[in-house]
Amino acid sequence: MKKILLAVIALIMTAGAVSAQQYMYVWMKDGTHQSYPVSDLDSVGFYMPENIGGNTGGIGVFSVSATKKVTFSKGNLQYQASTDTWRFAENQWDIVGMGYGQTDPSEKIYCYVGGTVENGDNRNISSTYNGWIDLFGWGTGNAPINKSEDNSDYSSFVDWGVNPISNGGNMANQWRTLTQAEWGYLMSTRTGASNKYGAAKVNDITGVVILPDDWTSAPAGCSFTPGMTSASNWDDWSLVASTNIYNGTQWQAMEESGAVFLPAAGWRSGTSVQSTGLYGYYWSSVQYNDPAFASDLYFRTEYLIPESNTYCFSGLSVRLVQDIQD
Repeated sequence: MKKILLAVIALIMTAGAVSAQQYMYVWMKDGTHQSYPVSDLDSVGFYMPENIGGNTGGIGVFSVSATKKVTFSKGNLQYQASTDTWRFAENQWDIVGMGYGQTDPSEKIYCYVGGTVENGDNRNISSTYNGWIDLFGWGTGNAPINKSEDNSDYSSFVDWGVNPISNGGNMANQWRTLTQAEWGYLMSTRTGASNKYGAAKVNDITGVVILPDDWTSAPAGCSFTPGMTSASNWDDWSLVASTNIYNGTQWQAMEESGAVFLPAAGWRSGTSVQSTGLYGYYWSSVQYNDPAFASDLYFRTEYLIPESNTYCFSGLSVRLVQDIQD
């Protein structure tokens, strides 16, 4: 079975009854053409470039095993229950937290920075909520509003990528979650891994920058220093190197060079949101040996653990990827 997706204007012509085997010919704008046996075709579709499988608005090229490369989605995954809509954050630094601009001044641990999504609050997770959430229990691709604090209610994994993502091609099964081993390979094993991530601030949101495989140097007006900080306090992001602080314009240049930013969006327990702007947790698709836990990538100011484990009921961030076909 072969499905051909074309992002150019093409003239399609099938051969007549000259031979028993018919072919479909596709002429490109540059005058070249390709032919395909009609008997091998399943369907022919025309899509805009951002909707082509393998390049649906993805950012960068990243090795996640010795034989597999992926591209990252444009932002963290978000969900709106009232319309049953999935989308990627408009910006890589966008986080919902406990609401737009909301912090808890009495306890920095709960919400160090406010959310950047105007219509959203993870504390309001419910079947009727008309705002956005971005912290999900493990494997809740089919139950994104599950807020149970019983780990047994998360016993099987349904990938969030099985759903159509409205600004990610809007087709089912176009995206997926990295495995535990893939997070580990990306951050620890690929060529130059230790020099391809670092603590950063983007538009005043703290997190981690991950650089693509083909990174050579920062674009004009930007710079990058690898590694986490030497902070003595777990919540001190003030020591993020000045070279890793980017405004919106600078980050656009970094993103166009293939850089990915994972914001420290914190985590959720039931309807309580904590550590927004302090900790980052990103689910993998793999359950731990103890079924109460699943693996995730975890970071704070002074270190990053690509193969950590967290209770399955915890609401963590989700950053989906697409496989790149050679």
